[in-house]
Amino acid sequence: MVASARVAQRRGSRSNASGCSSKRAASAVHRMSGARILRYGVPPPFEFEAPSSWLGRLALAQGCSLEEIQVFLDIHADVDVDQMMYGKALAELRRRCSLPQTAFAIAGSVMAGLEKTGLGPWSLATTTRGTPAFRYCPACLRRRSTPHLDIHWRFIDWRYCPLHNCLMESVCWQCRTPVCYPQDMALSKAGRAGNASQRRCLNCTADLAAAKPCLVNPATSSALTELEACWLLNGRALLASLCSGTARYRAEGVGTAALRRRVYQEWLPLPQQWLRVERRLRSDRSLD
Repeated sequence: MVASARVAQRRGSRSNASGCSSKRAASAVHRMSGARILRYGVPPPFEFEAPSSWLGRLALAQGCSLEEIQVFLDIHADVDVDQMMYGKALAELRRRCSLPQTAFAIAGSVMAGLEKTGLGPWSLATTTRGTPAFRYCPACLRRRSTPHLDIHWRFIDWRYCPLHNCLMESVCWQCRTPVCYPQDMALSKAGRAGNASQRRCLNCTADLAAAKPCLVNPATSSALTELEACWLLNGRALLASLCSGTARYRAEGVGTAALRRRVYQEWLPLPQQWLRVERRLRSDRSLD
């Protein structure tokens, strides 16, 4: 198990303290077993879980800081963990954390597919500062005994939850803070209040599952045009195509590499196009 150390300060407030925190993290790594493999206190990943979500849970389970985990796994603090976690990087994560070969199979396939398409990081949700971010479904979080965030929730084109027929939420309903991981849940305001959970806003401690969903069903909703309904359904189809490596277009098979040419020409809206639609849907009280 990773040895506990005094938690390093967050990025953004680094100066001389950052050097001290790095030394503490390095010291913690030095005290690990020579094999550099975690064998105990490793939470099993969920089938659709994003690696960045799991890293936050791993740090909590190990009783150490996120920085210590990142140093141990040779993951730079400024990289998009989800985007990089496929192929050799994923194999190394499984080895270091004693995870089965099936761990993050879906996340790894999706990100490998994203790399092949050349769609680039602009397909993934980020904050205005470029920090990796998630959308979330309040109903999904409510029903999960162990709250976690799915890999498809990282994608800007996954705009609605097909299980609950509602739009995905982009920020905390109370303080409007984006949901970003990996983070030190124990060090957050929610963690200090005893609510270290991915169901909670780490900034204000609000229950994300309490957000009022914006209900919309692309198959039946009169609030959507036919094109808008297709956009919602095609967002799901894009994720399935990235995972499987193939797509169907006009009854013909389309390889992953060909998706880039099709996605924003015919299949999906540009972000600003959808933003206007979403504002209209959320202001339409008939959806309540």
